[in-house]
Amino acid sequence: MEQLKLRVRNGICICFTAQGKETATRLLEKLSQQMEEAFDFLDYTGSEHSKPLKQVVKEAFQEKEAILFVGAAGIAVRLIAPWVQDKLKDPAVLDVMRSRFCLDMWADAMNWQRQRRRFWGQNQ
Repeated sequence: MEQLKLRVRNGICICFTAQGKETATRLLEKLSQQMEEAFDFLDYTGSEHSKPLKQVVKEAFQEKEAILFVGAAGIAVRLIAPWVQDKLKDPAVLDVMRSRFCLDMWADAMNWQRQRRRFWGQNQ
């Protein structure tokens, strides 16, 4: 199998639960071995935060190449819905659920290859 290398240099990872925090920590540790720059990590499992999550997601849509949610896809969908404009220009959005499933929010037959090339690069 061909090895893939992560190309995103400006991403954010957001978790909602304690289990999600554990998964995100493990995932980001592995990804950091392949990346030049680490993803920003936001833990929204507690009640005290400097910014509302909706504001964080809005800013991420404007500034980041990729948004990685760790938790229920329904939460991620509701958070990104107000900011979605064009799947060809918006940041890549992925959701990891139950430590083993990953959902590409823009997935469809026409778009899958673009997102894959945008998020993952060939390791040459």
